[in-house]
Amino acid sequence: MLKSIGFFEADRAMSDQNEKKEKREYRKGEPLTQVEHNKRLIAKRSASHKILRAFVPRDVVDQFKQVCHARGETMQDVIAGLMEGYVEEFRE
Repeated sequence: MLKSIGFFEADRAMSDQNEKKEKREYRKGEPLTQVEHNKRLIAKRSASHKILRAFVPRDVVDQFKQVCHARGETMQDVIAGLMEGYVEEFRE
C-alpha cells in the first residue's frame, strides 16, 4: 500500500511538470488583430495619457493633417504642444 501512495505522488508530480506553462500571447506567425492591438495600446497608454475627443470642422482637420505631415510631425504631438503652450500662457 505504501508503494501505491508513492507511485501516485510521483505520477502527480510528473503531471504538474507536464502542464503547459503560460505562453506569450503574441507569437510570430499569429499576429494580433488590429482591434486587439489597439485595445492593448490604449490600455498601456491609459496610465499616463487621457483620450480627448473633439468635433472639429473637416476642412480644418484636413489642412492640419497636411501641415503636420509636411513638417514630419504627428498630429498628437502638435496638439499636445498647443495645449501645453495654452496652459503656460494662461496659468495663474
